[in-house]
Amino acid sequence: MRRTFLFFATLCVSVASTFAQDVITLKNGEDIQVLVQEIGAVDVKYKKIDNPNGPNYTLKKSEILIIRYASGSKDIFSEGEKTVSTNTNFILKKSSKVVIEPYVFTKKAGRLLEKKMKKIGFCCVYNKGYGINDPTANIRIVIYLNGAKTFRFCISDKTSDSEVFDKTYENWISLSNVVNNFIKDITPFVE
Repeated sequence: MRRTFLFFATLCVSVASTFAQDVITLKNGEDIQVLVQEIGAVDVKYKKIDNPNGPNYTLKKSEILIIRYASGSKDIFSEGEKTVSTNTNFILKKSSKVVIEPYVFTKKAGRLLEKKMKKIGFCCVYNKGYGINDPTANIRIVIYLNGAKTFRFCISDKTSDSEVFDKTYENWISLSNVVNNFIKDITPFVE
């Protein structure tokens, strides 16, 4: 009887630890299953999932792309080691009607983004001028120019009536790289 109880207790603990895990995705694409302990100013401390009572391990925020918590929430890290503000319940469905609204000097970025979104499977992407409201669109992406070579991408979700993504990108190499980085950052939210 005692052995049966120990077997079931061990089984329950291992099943619970399997489902109660966080996943850190590194910028190189590697996923690590962990238990996040602390997010500091420069690094993230975690325990290995197979040794929850073991030592803490540390990763620099600059190495991390995203952390998906067991609760379902997410943290996305930018190149400047800051967290991007996102609504963790947000999902960008490929079937949603997406309207891109480039600001006056960002029309080229809007055209590039439209092409890239269609290329990855979005079927209803429309590039309109800034300030042209489309009441049938579910998702609105506004592109601003914040200085000589700095672009800001904001995503608003009509269903939650809120801004769900807001990030600024530097254009030191090419505009295509800026759009590619934006696509990479929203990929975890695409369904």
